[in-house]
Amino acid sequence: MCSCHPADPTGHHFARSHPSGPDSWRTVEALAGRHRELLLVAGHAGWPDVREMLLTAARHPGV
Repeated sequence: MCSCHPADPTGHHFARSHPSGPDSWRTVEALAGRHRELLLVAGHAGWPDVREMLLTAARHPGV
């Protein structure tokens, strides 16, 4: 069952099969820019791209 209420938590695990694939901080950056109402949580602080993920979080309050 799918809930569309914005307060309902959901998650997605991205396997690291491609260095700049869907699990990249770039994906989080793009989503945060397009959907400012979303609350995005980066697991493992975006490892191994921690610096880039921290900069993304600094630019977007919802990350």
